[in-house]
Amino acid sequence: MRKQSHLSLEDAFQFVMNIKRANNLKERTLKDYNVYLRKFGDWVAEHYGEITVDQIEIDLLREYVVWCANEKTYYGGHPFKERMNKGKRVCRL
Repeated sequence: MRKQSHLSLEDAFQFVMNIKRANNLKERTLKDYNVYLRKFGDWVAEHYGEITVDQIEIDLLREYVVWCANEKTYYGGHPFKERMNKGKRVCRL
């Protein structure tokens, strides 16, 4: 029987970041992990409110990937990057 994890997303993100730090990843890589985790967390909060890790299911992840591919604004507000890679969608989990 699988043990349920009632960790908040914030606690889970901190847990993941601590593991990544323990693995001695470069600071830039850690920063990128943090950005991608925060973007996912913001999306979850906007669409589902406060949830715990055990409430994340494959359908939620698929919905996030579809949102990234079709609706997410890339480089929003950046002075010149908004024009770059129009039509190219990359979603990192």
